[in-house]
Amino acid sequence: MVIYVCEKNTQVNTSRRSKLNKKNRVLFIISILLAALVIGLTIIEAFITFTSDNKTTKNPPSEVTQPKDSDKSKKDNENTTSKKEDTIQNTDEKTDEKTTQVEESSSKTDEKPSGENETTEPTNDKLPATETDENSVLINYSLENALINRDHKLPEGYEPPDLVTPKLPAKSYTDENKKMRLTAALALEKLFAAAKEDGYTLYVISGYRPYSLQKSIYDSSVERVGVEETEKLIAIPGSSEHQSGLAMDVSCESENFQLEESLGNKPEGIWIAENAHKFGFIVRYPKDKEDITKISYEPWHLRYVGIDMATDIYERKICLEEYYQ
Repeated sequence: MVIYVCEKNTQVNTSRRSKLNKKNRVLFIISILLAALVIGLTIIEAFITFTSDNKTTKNPPSEVTQPKDSDKSKKDNENTTSKKEDTIQNTDEKTDEKTTQVEESSSKTDEKPSGENETTEPTNDKLPATETDENSVLINYSLENALINRDHKLPEGYEPPDLVTPKLPAKSYTDENKKMRLTAALALEKLFAAAKEDGYTLYVISGYRPYSLQKSIYDSSVERVGVEETEKLIAIPGSSEHQSGLAMDVSCESENFQLEESLGNKPEGIWIAENAHKFGFIVRYPKDKEDITKISYEPWHLRYVGIDMATDIYERKICLEEYYQ
């Protein structure tokens, strides 16, 4: 019995040892494989590093070749600079030649005979473009909405640059007296056409009036009725809006083409007062504003200031002086 038990123990121990040996073999094999894998990865990494180093050695950086390119660029720049200098010298020579030609042509122009006619447009080059009066009201004589009165006069030599004759029925004394500045003339044509559609025929009486003519009218009136009465009816030379080319006196057949206050009560005068602003005009010297304008009521005197400004003045029932206050 004892012998049997011992044999059994021996068999058990033997089987356990065999199992342990198998496990150890498996672990040994796995460790060998892992070591081989690590070695392989190390070899591959070394190979890649070696290959990239060889490529870098075969293809050196572009900085090595830059000096040659810079030398070429320097030479190109020098050539370009020399060409530019030659071009500038040639241009200067041509400019001098042109300047000489211009001077010669101007001298020839100065030598024209005095009797030769020349067509020139009126200009205001000799006149100041703007000035500021004592009340700090800016006046620009070229603007359509300039304030013109005895405190804000036009220069004696001022002439509008774009005078034209509107295509309208007229009872003026001279052709020059029919003229207005272009924008104002076009607007007046529209006003007359609208009045005609409503059954009213208006006539041009007096438009542009140069300083010399205004002075002649003023002086003649002073001789007849004196300064005080004259200045109620006639603008002092330089303060007349007619000189600006932006004003027009109008009348109608029922007034016998005269300039009378009674026009304000006629259908034509009423239509003018109610509709002139739609075309950019105001009745410049309205009733009950004589103390401000220093001019008697003139329902016939239309002044162009532009539609926006004319509408504002009409709706507020003010005169031009009040607009600038």
